Amino acid sequence: MPAITHGLASVGASVVPTPHLPSPHLLPSDIFHHLGQYSPWFPADTSSDYADPPDQCAVTFVSQLERHGSRYPTAGAYRELRKTLRQIAKHLERVPDTGKGVKATEGLDPHLKWLRRWVQSKKSEDGGMRNRLGNSELTPYGQYEAYSSGWRFYEQYAHLFEAQQVDVNVDYDVESDRSGAHSNPWLDSICAAPQTPAESSAWSTLQGRPAVLDDLKGGKPHRRIDHLPKPDVIIPEARKSDKLGQVASNNTLDVYTCSAFERDYRDNARSPASIKTAAFAANATTAIRDRLASQLGVRKGGSKDRRGERIHLEPRQVLQLFSLCAFDTVARLDPYGLLYGDSKRNEDAVSPFCSLFKPEEYASIYEITTDMEKDYGFAAHNPLHRALATPWLRELLARMEDRSPVMIPPTSINTTLDGDQRTFPVPSAKGPRAFADFTHDNQLAPIISALNLWDEKHTWVTSTTTPFSGRLTVEKLECGKDEYVRILVNGQPASTSEGSWCPSSDDGFVLKGDQLCPLSTFLQPLKWVDHADEWDKCYSKKGKKVESSDASFP
Repeated sequence: MPAITHGLASVGASVVPTPHLPSPHLLPSDIFHHLGQYSPWFPADTSSDYADPPDQCAVTFVSQLERHGSRYPTAGAYRELRKTLRQIAKHLERVPDTGKGVKATEGLDPHLKWLRRWVQSKKSEDGGMRNRLGNSELTPYGQYEAYSSGWRFYEQYAHLFEAQQVDVNVDYDVESDRSGAHSNPWLDSICAAPQTPAESSAWSTLQGRPAVLDDLKGGKPHRRIDHLPKPDVIIPEARKSDKLGQVASNNTLDVYTCSAFERDYRDNARSPASIKTAAFAANATTAIRDRLASQLGVRKGGSKDRRGERIHLEPRQVLQLFSLCAFDTVARLDPYGLLYGDSKRNEDAVSPFCSLFKPEEYASIYEITTDMEKDYGFAAHNPLHRALATPWLRELLARMEDRSPVMIPPTSINTTLDGDQRTFPVPSAKGPRAFADFTHDNQLAPIISALNLWDEKHTWVTSTTTPFSGRLTVEKLECGKDEYVRILVNGQPASTSEGSWCPSSDDGFVLKGDQLCPLSTFLQPLKWVDHADEWDKCYSKKGKKVESSDASFP
């Protein structure tokens, strides 16, 4: 089912600028490469965003699983952020500025005066959280990340589109369609026409800096873009049929039918991820909480029993302020300043919230909390990560082997969609050889982990695996008469000498940088995917410990 019916050969035309990513000068790497899942996308290999395959090899198939681009906070995160900022605002109402008889140890730190405007409840160009941050939708920069990703996908794999076919699937939530919104500009970049100047294309509605405009309707500082290409398959995220018109269905891009995981791990304050993250944050943020209490001054007015008080922030609130560095920055970034190299449009893009913390605290504190959260919550240290990965990996193997996916048991596979070649095409029978699926970080993490790309001693780093617009790319290559597989995580090729994804690659072929694994060798350790053992763990009874598995099948 072809998703693209426009002139693919047009991409790369000189009239359409190459979409540039922010430079380290604009977004310092010691901060923005350590914001965990809220890091704006950057190539994991900072020397290049794509490593070419060996000269004697040609890519014959590609499947990319990609997280949506930078977004505003989700509704739940927004509510918690608002509570924290309101607490700060109430405190600052009774705290004078330093100077005019106010001791430096008691007044608001002069470097934080900007905070007064930011936490005001009324809307204004400089402040008002409601005006700054929307609810779950992609920011303009997030749409630009999608556009940039699609552009690079075409640059790398254009030769697979000879029939103008790339199969694009996306999961969808009617209340916050950020995965769907990511797929649209991603496709638009592939469909760009040389005779259409970028300024007059559909994507040009992102001009300006909508995150701080004062006249937006509905209090949502974003702009939808009309007339963009649509993905082939849109799968609802609804857990159950609802009044908004969503119908519950199985979904490989947002697995919620693993009952043991939903019960014991997702949003569970007693899960290992929650306990470990909370314990680390309580200790690691002590100095920051003391510093902020000092910088935010002493209450001088109000009730007598509260005069002289300093603000008390919980560890979780400090983590929220870390995240606000990311959310506010991606809301401020002007895509056209990047596209046309106009640095003035992004002079004030970095959020002042980033200055609340020392640069080294992003890597030593915030990154570690997000690493623990993802690793124990969804990735290698969660005993159900293979179960969550099973449905999508079944589809991947089916596409790579030109067959229908195994659907017994169905796991979270939508058997209606996957049983129909129109909605689940495979490369044989002149079907597409390029596939793109769009999902969320909490689905991308278990799939990357289940491939066993790294050794046990490897430390999970969220910012390099599941950042905004994070992507897993699986290539099949022909090198002479032999077929090989290469896996890239955010542009970084996996090494065959690490992990167990390529257990033996001694076939006499001279590999380039140990990146290529013989196809048969790659498939061998994944035989568990088409068996029921891992998925059956989803039905374990409450209180029964689920063990991690490295099971292999003959």
